[in-house]
Amino acid sequence: MSAVQLPNKLTRVSLFELFLTKTEVDSDIDTEILAQLTEGFSGADIENACREAALKGVRDLFTKEMSDQMKVRPMNQQDLLEAVDCCRRQLLAQVANHAGVEEKDYVCKTCKAIKKELDQQNHE
Repeated sequence: MSAVQLPNKLTRVSLFELFLTKTEVDSDIDTEILAQLTEGFSGADIENACREAALKGVRDLFTKEMSDQMKVRPMNQQDLLEAVDCCRRQLLAQVANHAGVEEKDYVCKTCKAIKKELDQQNHE
């Protein structure tokens, strides 16, 4: 039984571009940054992040005051960054649940480093 290779950066860029054609997006989407942040993600993980980001606009619609012109806003980079962060935390939690104490410590440090990087990007 052979293991399936995870997509490289170029493939992750292509996957984001493919999955983002399924919804309306802002022009601020940077698939290069998203590909960098999703090292270790499978194609299904990337698709899941894109779906989660698309749902953000729908959730926002229902948290605002209802109006006559109800329309889901286009997905933006921040939606995707938050979805990637959420998916990464879910993946790290899965790893932590199956890891020993030493591995859990590594996972926690990795998760904190990723969150710090995302926070810095969000403040730039």
